[in-house]
Amino acid sequence: MNDRQEEKDNMYEACDAVLTDEATVVDEVIALAEAHDRLQENMDGIDEASGRKEAAVAGKGAAKRAGKDRLVDALHLTAGLLVAEGTTTGNPELIAQARYSRSSFLRTRDGRLPIVADAIHALATTHKTALLRRGFTDTQLEELKTLTDDFRQLSPAPKLGRNEKTIQVARLAELFTATDKLLKDEIDPMIRNLEKRHPDFVKRWFAARALDETPGTHASGPASVPAAGAS
Repeated sequence: MNDRQEEKDNMYEACDAVLTDEATVVDEVIALAEAHDRLQENMDGIDEASGRKEAAVAGKGAAKRAGKDRLVDALHLTAGLLVAEGTTTGNPELIAQARYSRSSFLRTRDGRLPIVADAIHALATTHKTALLRRGFTDTQLEELKTLTDDFRQLSPAPKLGRNEKTIQVARLAELFTATDKLLKDEIDPMIRNLEKRHPDFVKRWFAARALDETPGTHASGPASVPAAGAS
């Protein structure tokens, strides 16, 4: 992956994070949820083609799905207790850090989920005494760490041979072109349409899109859209 592709990939990651964090809003628009799935598929393809992720092999996919389900269940329970603690104690920062729905965890890409899980585990460790009062246990805290580590181990970085690298360069170019088109032609218009209903979400989205400053591909935020009838 060259420097320009790295920049674009960082933008894709930021965009995916916005859509994942706002899963409740995204799921209201069927085509947007489907487009988010395709974005994540493209990003997984980029990870595989760049050698950062091992391609799926027989039997491994099922184990990974099961591992993710177990981790998501543990995260959902822990995050819920953290939000409850933040609500009771009037701690908006804790609420904001832990406010994840189950669908948000499920929509989080495999490569990012362990990072999110580490953050939730750190919060649970910091607020352990309060969580124990709410029925949380040391065993649950240890299990969350174990599930996170196990899931992380399911995606070891592969090594590519010279011939395979040559093939993957072309594949990368195709994926970046397809992903740029998906964002600009499909996802941007649907999100722009949500400005009146979800203004903060739309602002976050176009802030993420602004990480790509290439002329001709930079997404215009809702405020820059010409009024109807403008020339």
